[in-house]
Amino acid sequence: MKFNEIDGIIFDKDGTLMEFQSFWLPVTYRVISKLCNEYELNVVIKKECINALGIDENDCIDPEGQLAIGTYATISTSLRNVLLRHEKSVQNSQLQKKITQWFEEESEKQTCHFTTDLKQLCDCLQKKNIHIAVATTDNLEVTQRCLKQGEMNVEVISASDSSIPKKPDTSLIQYLAEIWNTTCEKIVMIGDTPNDLRFAKKAGAKTIGVLSGVSNEQLLLPYADCILNNIGELRNIL
Repeated sequence: MKFNEIDGIIFDKDGTLMEFQSFWLPVTYRVISKLCNEYELNVVIKKECINALGIDENDCIDPEGQLAIGTYATISTSLRNVLLRHEKSVQNSQLQKKITQWFEEESEKQTCHFTTDLKQLCDCLQKKNIHIAVATTDNLEVTQRCLKQGEMNVEVISASDSSIPKKPDTSLIQYLAEIWNTTCEKIVMIGDTPNDLRFAKKAGAKTIGVLSGVSNEQLLLPYADCILNNIGELRNIL
Protein backbone atom coordinates (compact mmCIF):
# COMPACT_ATOMS: atom_id res chain seq x y z
CA MET A 1 0.00 0.00 0.00
CA LYS A 2 1.21 3.48 -0.89
CA PHE A 3 0.49 6.43 1.40
CA ASN A 4 0.15 9.35 -0.96
CA GLU A 5 -0.68 12.95 -0.04
CA ILE A 6 0.41 12.63 3.57
CA ASP A 7 0.95 15.95 5.35
CA GLY A 8 1.94 14.72 8.80
CA ILE A 9 3.08 11.67 10.75
CA ILE A 10 2.66 11.00 14.47
CA PHE A 11 5.09 8.49 15.94
CA ASP A 12 4.57 6.56 19.13
CA LYS A 13 7.87 6.49 21.05
CA ASP A 14 8.37 3.21 22.91
CA GLY A 15 8.39 0.19 20.62
CA THR A 16 8.17 2.40 17.55
CA LEU A 17 11.06 4.87 17.63
CA MET A 18 13.02 2.97 20.25
CA GLU A 19 13.24 -0.65 21.37
CA PHE A 20 10.79 -1.31 24.18
CA GLN A 21 12.04 -4.39 26.01
CA SER A 22 15.74 -3.49 26.18
CA PHE A 23 14.89 -0.13 27.75
CA TRP A 24 11.77 -0.51 29.86
CA LEU A 25 12.25 -3.98 31.34
CA PRO A 26 15.51 -3.15 33.19
CA VAL A 27 14.19 0.28 34.16
CA THR A 28 10.95 -1.19 35.51
CA TYR A 29 12.67 -3.96 37.45
CA ARG A 30 14.91 -1.40 39.16
CA VAL A 31 11.87 0.73 40.02
CA ILE A 32 10.08 -2.30 41.47
CA SER A 33 13.18 -3.11 43.55
CA LYS A 34 13.10 0.42 44.96
CA LEU A 35 9.41 0.01 45.72
CA CYS A 36 10.09 -3.24 47.57
CA ASN A 37 12.88 -1.67 49.59
CA GLU A 38 10.77 1.37 50.45
CA TYR A 39 7.75 -0.63 51.68
CA GLU A 40 9.51 -3.84 52.79
CA LEU A 41 7.73 -6.05 50.26
CA ASN A 42 8.47 -9.76 50.04
CA VAL A 43 9.12 -11.73 46.84
CA VAL A 44 5.46 -12.73 46.49
CA ILE A 45 4.26 -9.11 46.53
CA LYS A 46 7.13 -8.14 44.23
CA LYS A 47 5.93 -10.67 41.68
CA GLU A 48 2.36 -9.34 41.99
CA CYS A 49 3.64 -5.81 41.32
CA ILE A 50 5.45 -6.96 38.20
CA ASN A 51 2.36 -8.83 36.98
CA ALA A 52 0.16 -5.81 37.72
CA LEU A 53 2.14 -3.86 35.12
CA GLY A 54 1.52 -6.48 32.44
CA ILE A 55 4.82 -8.37 32.61
CA ASP A 56 4.67 -12.17 32.86
CA GLU A 57 7.21 -14.65 34.22
CA ASN A 58 8.87 -14.89 30.79
CA ASP A 59 9.34 -11.11 30.53
CA CYS A 60 6.60 -10.92 27.90
CA ILE A 61 4.74 -7.59 27.94
CA ASP A 62 0.97 -7.32 27.59
CA PRO A 63 0.30 -4.82 24.73
CA GLU A 64 -2.74 -3.59 26.66
CA GLY A 65 -1.00 -3.63 30.05
CA GLN A 66 0.15 -0.72 32.18
CA LEU A 67 3.80 -0.81 31.17
CA ALA A 68 2.86 -0.74 27.48
CA ILE A 69 0.18 1.95 27.52
CA GLY A 70 -0.01 3.46 31.01
CA THR A 71 1.30 6.73 32.42
CA TYR A 72 3.28 7.02 35.64
CA ALA A 73 0.00 8.00 37.31
CA THR A 74 -1.89 4.89 36.16
CA ILE A 75 1.13 2.67 36.86
CA SER A 76 1.23 4.10 40.38
CA THR A 77 -2.47 3.34 40.86
CA SER A 78 -1.98 -0.29 39.76
CA LEU A 79 0.91 -0.73 42.18
CA ARG A 80 -0.99 0.91 45.01
CA ASN A 81 -3.83 -1.56 44.50
CA VAL A 82 -1.35 -4.39 45.05
CA LEU A 83 -0.03 -2.76 48.22
CA LEU A 84 -3.55 -2.20 49.56
CA ARG A 85 -4.41 -5.88 49.04
CA HIS A 86 -1.53 -6.66 51.36
CA GLU A 87 -2.54 -4.03 53.91
CA LYS A 88 0.28 -1.66 52.99
CA SER A 89 -1.31 1.74 53.47
CA VAL A 90 0.03 4.48 51.21
CA GLN A 91 -1.49 7.63 49.77
CA ASN A 92 -1.90 7.64 46.01
CA SER A 93 -0.32 11.08 45.58
CA GLN A 94 2.66 10.08 47.69
CA LEU A 95 3.23 6.87 45.78
CA GLN A 96 2.78 8.58 42.41
CA LYS A 97 5.46 11.09 43.30
CA LYS A 98 7.87 8.32 44.27
CA ILE A 99 7.10 6.17 41.21
CA THR A 100 7.55 9.13 38.85
CA GLN A 101 10.83 10.07 40.50
CA TRP A 102 12.16 6.51 40.35
CA PHE A 103 11.20 6.03 36.71
CA GLU A 104 12.84 9.33 35.79
CA GLU A 105 16.02 8.42 37.70
CA GLU A 106 16.27 4.94 36.23
CA SER A 107 15.38 6.10 32.69
CA GLU A 108 18.25 8.55 32.77
CA LYS A 109 20.67 5.67 33.46
CA GLN A 110 19.38 3.49 30.61
CA THR A 111 20.65 3.71 27.03
CA CYS A 112 18.08 4.02 24.24
CA HIS A 113 18.38 1.64 21.31
CA PHE A 114 16.51 2.88 18.26
CA THR A 115 14.61 0.82 15.70
CA THR A 116 16.19 2.70 12.77
CA ASP A 117 18.40 5.71 12.07
CA LEU A 118 16.03 8.42 13.34
CA LYS A 119 18.02 11.35 11.98
CA GLN A 120 18.11 9.84 8.51
CA LEU A 121 14.39 9.06 8.64
CA CYS A 122 13.57 12.55 9.89
CA ASP A 123 15.64 14.14 7.10
CA CYS A 124 13.82 11.99 4.54
CA LEU A 125 10.38 13.04 5.80
CA GLN A 126 11.30 16.70 5.97
CA LYS A 127 12.48 16.62 2.36
CA LYS A 128 8.98 15.42 1.49
CA ASN A 129 7.53 18.33 3.52
CA ILE A 130 5.91 15.92 5.98
CA HIS A 131 5.30 17.30 9.48
CA ILE A 132 6.48 15.16 12.40
CA ALA A 133 5.05 14.70 15.89
CA VAL A 134 5.57 12.23 18.73
CA ALA A 135 2.74 11.00 20.97
CA THR A 136 3.71 9.12 24.11
CA THR A 137 2.39 8.27 27.56
CA ASP A 138 5.88 8.99 28.92
CA ASN A 139 6.67 12.42 30.33
CA LEU A 140 8.15 15.30 28.36
CA GLU A 141 11.61 15.34 29.92
CA VAL A 142 12.32 11.65 29.29
CA THR A 143 10.92 11.94 25.75
CA GLN A 144 13.07 14.94 24.87
CA ARG A 145 16.16 13.17 26.20
CA CYS A 146 15.38 10.13 24.06
CA LEU A 147 14.83 12.17 20.90
CA LYS A 148 18.02 14.10 21.52
CA GLN A 149 19.95 10.82 21.71
CA GLY A 150 18.41 9.79 18.39
CA GLU A 151 19.11 13.21 16.83
CA MET A 152 15.45 13.45 15.82
CA ASN A 153 13.90 16.90 15.50
CA VAL A 154 10.11 16.97 15.79
CA GLU A 155 7.65 19.84 15.72
CA VAL A 156 5.22 18.61 18.38
CA ILE A 157 5.51 16.30 21.39
CA SER A 158 2.35 15.09 23.09
CA ALA A 159 3.46 13.63 26.43
CA SER A 160 1.63 12.71 29.62
CA ASP A 161 2.54 16.04 31.24
CA SER A 162 2.26 18.32 28.20
CA SER A 163 -0.52 20.89 27.81
CA ILE A 164 -1.82 19.71 24.43
CA PRO A 165 -4.25 16.80 23.83
CA LYS A 166 -2.83 13.42 24.72
CA LYS A 167 -2.98 9.94 23.24
CA PRO A 168 -5.49 8.23 23.11
CA ASP A 169 -7.75 11.32 22.89
CA THR A 170 -9.02 11.74 19.32
CA SER A 171 -8.73 15.51 19.73
CA LEU A 172 -4.94 15.10 19.37
CA ILE A 173 -5.45 14.25 15.68
CA GLN A 174 -7.77 17.20 15.23
CA TYR A 175 -5.32 19.50 17.05
CA LEU A 176 -2.46 18.51 14.75
CA ALA A 177 -4.62 18.79 11.64
CA GLU A 178 -5.40 22.35 12.64
CA ILE A 179 -1.84 23.48 13.37
CA TRP A 180 -0.55 21.72 10.26
CA ASN A 181 -3.32 23.26 8.16
CA THR A 182 -4.50 19.90 6.84
CA THR A 183 -7.21 17.29 7.46
CA CYS A 184 -7.26 14.24 9.73
CA GLU A 185 -7.32 12.00 6.64
CA LYS A 186 -3.87 13.28 5.64
CA ILE A 187 -2.27 12.38 8.96
CA VAL A 188 -0.73 8.98 9.77
CA MET A 189 -0.37 7.53 13.27
CA ILE A 190 2.37 4.91 13.63
CA GLY A 191 2.57 2.66 16.68
CA ASP A 192 3.24 -0.80 18.06
CA THR A 193 0.06 -1.32 20.14
CA PRO A 194 -3.69 -1.32 19.43
CA ASN A 195 -3.92 1.63 21.83
CA ASP A 196 -1.73 3.67 19.47
CA LEU A 197 -3.91 2.97 16.47
CA ARG A 198 -7.51 2.76 17.69
CA PHE A 199 -7.93 6.43 18.61
CA ALA A 200 -6.28 7.65 15.41
CA LYS A 201 -8.49 5.47 13.23
CA LYS A 202 -11.55 6.71 15.10
CA ALA A 203 -10.46 10.29 14.36
CA GLY A 204 -10.20 9.54 10.65
CA ALA A 205 -6.41 9.33 10.39
CA LYS A 206 -4.51 6.63 8.55
CA THR A 207 -2.71 4.08 10.71
CA ILE A 208 0.45 2.01 10.42
CA GLY A 209 1.32 -0.75 12.86
CA VAL A 210 4.92 -1.78 13.48
CA LEU A 211 6.21 -5.13 14.73
CA SER A 212 9.23 -3.63 16.48
CA GLY A 213 7.47 -3.37 19.85
CA VAL A 214 5.19 -5.46 22.04
CA SER A 215 2.41 -6.51 19.63
CA ASN A 216 2.19 -9.16 16.93
CA GLU A 217 0.57 -8.78 13.53
CA GLN A 218 -2.69 -10.43 14.59
CA LEU A 219 -3.24 -7.85 17.35
CA LEU A 220 -2.55 -4.88 15.08
CA LEU A 221 -4.41 -5.99 11.94
CA PRO A 222 -7.91 -4.81 13.03
CA TYR A 223 -6.64 -1.25 13.51
CA ALA A 224 -3.85 -0.86 10.93
CA ASP A 225 -4.13 0.21 7.30
CA CYS A 226 -0.64 -1.18 6.86
CA ILE A 227 1.85 -3.16 8.94
CA LEU A 228 5.63 -2.75 8.76
CA ASN A 229 8.44 -4.58 10.51
CA ASN A 230 9.82 -1.23 11.68
CA ILE A 231 9.70 2.46 10.78
CA GLY A 232 12.80 2.09 8.60
CA GLU A 233 10.45 0.63 5.97
CA LEU A 234 8.46 3.89 5.76
CA ARG A 235 10.58 5.01 2.82
CA ASN A 236 9.10 2.19 0.73
CA ILE A 237 5.50 3.34 1.07
CA LEU A 238 5.63 7.14 1.11
